[in-house]
Amino acid sequence: CIMSDNSDENTKKDSKKRSLNGKKQNPERKLYIDQMSKGFEALATDPLISITEKMQTISKNQEILIELAERQNKTLEETEMIAEIQKVFDQIPEYTEKAKKIQQMMQKLTVDSEKLKKRSEKLKV
Repeated sequence: CIMSDNSDENTKKDSKKRSLNGKKQNPERKLYIDQMSKGFEALATDPLISITEKMQTISKNQEILIELAERQNKTLEETEMIAEIQKVFDQIPEYTEKAKKIQQMMQKLTVDSEKLKKRSEKLKV
């Protein structure tokens, strides 16, 4: 009887050792390990999926912002060109006035030179 009790204890110890080594596992323990694995996986994948979706949204928003910035730059360049053209148009009346003064001076010089010619002809005679 003493030997059978000892052998029962040895058998129990061996079965515990085998279950720890993974050779023979309790079905409840396996279920628990599977659930824990799925839980850890969910802990890791859910935030990663969320981060991936947020990154995609950020990338789309960046593309939109880049496009808007490019449009604004073009508009700004056009506005600057329009401002330069407007400066030239603003100077047109000034240049027109200068051209009129030069034309008047030329006419006066022409009249004066004709008068001088007539005077020089009178002096020759």
